[in-house]
Amino acid sequence: MKLLTKVAFVFLLAHVNQVSAQQITGRFRPEKEHYLVGEPIFIVFEVVNSTARTVEIAEDNCSSFHQPFKVDSAPTKKQFSLFGCQGGFGGSCAGSWHEVLPGTIYQKRFLLEGPFQLDQPGIYHIRANRDEEIRSKETNEVVVALNVQSEFDVDLRLPQEGELKAAYQPLLNDLQSRDVMVRSLAASAVTQNPPQFTETAILALAEDRVLASASVEGLKNLASPAARAKLLQMSMTSSPENLRQAAIQALGEIGNPDDCQWILDLASQSINYTQIEAYMAAGRICKDQAIPVLYSLIPTADPEPLKGLVFAFGNTSSRRVVSPLISLLQSPDQNIRRDVAGTLATLTHRTSKYGIEDIGSALQAYGEWLDWWAAYDKTAPIYSSDQCIEPQPLR
Repeated sequence: MKLLTKVAFVFLLAHVNQVSAQQITGRFRPEKEHYLVGEPIFIVFEVVNSTARTVEIAEDNCSSFHQPFKVDSAPTKKQFSLFGCQGGFGGSCAGSWHEVLPGTIYQKRFLLEGPFQLDQPGIYHIRANRDEEIRSKETNEVVVALNVQSEFDVDLRLPQEGELKAAYQPLLNDLQSRDVMVRSLAASAVTQNPPQFTETAILALAEDRVLASASVEGLKNLASPAARAKLLQMSMTSSPENLRQAAIQALGEIGNPDDCQWILDLASQSINYTQIEAYMAAGRICKDQAIPVLYSLIPTADPEPLKGLVFAFGNTSSRRVVSPLISLLQSPDQNIRRDVAGTLATLTHRTSKYGIEDIGSALQAYGEWLDWWAAYDKTAPIYSSDQCIEPQPLR
């Protein structure tokens, strides 16, 4: 295995006379030379402090927010978003500063994650990139703005009987650690692509006061009857709002039709964003069954709930919602028009040549969509947000 085929560093020095580019360096490297297919892969980030003073480096477990890794020739992970092909963003990420003493090496483990799927044996070439500010312990001023770029290979092989379970055992042990950062990283690793034998641990994680929200990803990926039952329990009105929202989103992404009546009832009992999210999930779970309920809400919906209903319509992946969506291109609210245009692109892989920035252009787009749908309403393919491609012009 080529452990490090290329490393590049770019330094922007705040105090050139005090710190040189050779005194603080960094790299990424794989924690092990070989991994099993299905085993979480860890990458180590190292920063060497060769200066004569203590510096500080920002530390967090937020790699999913900046996704530092790319894998050459790896298949794209198939994902579904309740926000359609335009996607959505939520969550927060906290961190702290970590001291790096003179002459020492700072190391941090990252879970290899991103929009790629590594589920087959082979050698994968990985590119890693991270910007890191190094500040002085004494003055709190940034002394080096460090950009670390590394390339290396990781070798995956098929596990023999019992090997994968043994590989997971240290992570399952780390779930019991008193160190929250250690537990958090282990939770991310165990829930990333969980084998069935991790179900008990993930169900127990859902009862952890600190890391309950981390269990949601694993429960969604398992999608077993026990996992869905736990998500339904977490989505109840008695749960904390942030946990409810995460569980509702997970149920929506699973999309099991057996949860249809539950999610519709839950939406009617909820308020604010949780209600919007529940209706968005209902579109995915209930499909055509949700359309009459969603349609009845449009006349009285305020702008924010209406935006949620637009995404809910898109999540049905139904031909029946295209016409009401086209009508909403006449909305005076630019944000709604933008979401409608994005949802129509998700469903049809088509887009109008007219913009939606001003109402005049939006009305032209509305007319173009009306003409196109009149010609192709029976024959145009309808897609889901896990089939995203660049939309083509209406013809």
